[in-house]
Amino acid sequence: MLRVTDEQWELIRKHFPEEHIPDDRPGRKPIPARRVLDAVLWILNTGAQWHMLPQSYPNYKTVHRRFQQWCQSEVIRAALTDLANTLRDQGELAKSVSAARITSLWHHC
Repeated sequence: MLRVTDEQWELIRKHFPEEHIPDDRPGRKPIPARRVLDAVLWILNTGAQWHMLPQSYPNYKTVHRRFQQWCQSEVIRAALTDLANTLRDQGELAKSVSAARITSLWHHC
């Protein structure tokens, strides 16, 4: 399964805004962006429908909403471009994820 490693997350985390909800507001607390990204990658990697997201991930509606927000603000494109450039510069692009695979991810937006 395609997952972001700790090293990769450190390279791209600046692109993924965390949802900030006041502590005194009732309701659920925001889901961390990395958990949402892992869920998005599961969907894109498997080709499954959003509602088929396993329960080990956040709620599919939350994941889909955040994915749409990230697509509209081009967060996905910026993060994957940074990741691909870093991996290419390190000579590790072919080992972890091909350039075609990375670019195909942002075409889902």
